[in-house]
Amino acid sequence: MHPELSKQLKANCQKLSLDFNTLDLIGESETQIKDITIKIERDGDAESPREWDNVGTMVCWHSRYNLGDEQPSVSYQDYRIGMVEEVEPGFEAMLERLEHNWPSTNWDAQGTKDYQELVEAKIEARLDKYYFILPLYLYDHSGITMNTGGFSCSWDSGQVGFIYVTKEKAREEYGFKRLTKERIQKVFEFLDSEVKTYAAYLEGDVYGYVIEGHDIDDSCWGYVGPDGEGWALLEALSIVENHKKERAGSRIQKIKTWIKNQVPLLKRRELATELPILL
Repeated sequence: MHPELSKQLKANCQKLSLDFNTLDLIGESETQIKDITIKIERDGDAESPREWDNVGTMVCWHSRYNLGDEQPSVSYQDYRIGMVEEVEPGFEAMLERLEHNWPSTNWDAQGTKDYQELVEAKIEARLDKYYFILPLYLYDHSGITMNTGGFSCSWDSGQVGFIYVTKEKAREEYGFKRLTKERIQKVFEFLDSEVKTYAAYLEGDVYGYVIEGHDIDDSCWGYVGPDGEGWALLEALSIVENHKKERAGSRIQKIKTWIKNQVPLLKRRELATELPILL
């Protein structure tokens, strides 16, 4: 669990006289606070995080799954050539001249390999100059998930694409004037975080909360990530904490009204059973 999440949950539990150690923070759960029930449930109709305002662009090639932001009809190499052409017009024409001038005697197996390696080296050099890129690997076995580092089981996994952002956009997005080593690492961490969020969505690791009580009815969905259920519970506890204050204020106001109207003590005891329960 994220340390900040744990810290905030403990603080909210203290305010509501809950024992943090008794909370069920894995998967679906139910927490009772006097007459109020908080249910943490899986979100069966979650919106893909790729619909959010993301910094990176995820490009994927897969025959059965519609993954990421883009699913190009062109090849992996042609798409990357297009990326370079977008920031360095004339790159495609340069590659065409390279192919045209390649010695005809070199078009044997080794010559073709040498040519392809040269083209790939030129693509990589240009991409490295203009973009931040991380590979995307898919694991497909009784469900799917994704990461940027690869999986140990090569039989059920492999690279399906990549996530990228231009260096210009990264500077604008994060307010970087200079791309230092530390800042470059931060950009890669941001891209990896987007992939982790998307992986949680692919795994169905998305939650929401439902709050039920005689004077409260609330819900919210779309908490994605390894700690999705924890963040959902934190938000629900915050709402109950605010409701606790409202209930206390309502009780005080009603008692003040009885005193002002000189309601007899016996009658007040009778009416007290209708007061909101203190949390």
